[in-house]
Amino acid sequence: MTHCRHLPAVVGAALLFLLPALAEAQPVAGVGGDSAPGATGLRLTPIAALPAPDSLELLEAIVFRYELVHFAYDSPALTPAARRILARKAGHLKAHAGAAVIVEGHCDIRGTEDYNLELGRMRAESVRRFLMRQGVEDHRIRIVSYGKARPLAPPEEEAAHAANRRAEIINSQ
Repeated sequence: MTHCRHLPAVVGAALLFLLPALAEAQPVAGVGGDSAPGATGLRLTPIAALPAPDSLELLEAIVFRYELVHFAYDSPALTPAARRILARKAGHLKAHAGAAVIVEGHCDIRGTEDYNLELGRMRAESVRRFLMRQGVEDHRIRIVSYGKARPLAPPEEEAAHAANRRAEIINSQ
């Protein structure tokens, strides 16, 4: 469920990928079996003709930014799902050698401010260590903890708490 809230961003990125095709669409009379006078349809540019490298790079950057790492309650340990996400992010970082990132550690609202700042720091540090073990250089990764200060979801229910227990990796440039 927590991944569904990022669906609009991913769909938006996919639409950016398809915009060149829509911009080059040509009206076609009578498409779709409609025989009414003046009826039109669209003929889309074939996928092979799209300017894929830039569009795919943009889509990859958007997915990189919005695919979050989530943690169990009161834990900085990486889950198997988090490790898969981070392995993809490490691959992206290795392919973009000039990129530097900030790993933000976040918590849900339970616990004191000081406790959550420390837990957020430990979560960010767990992510940093994993990326370094995957070959990303230490000087390219900075960490920060926001504790419970920047929730993604209002804290009314457990699903919101789970969404807020996360690490976000953002470009630092």
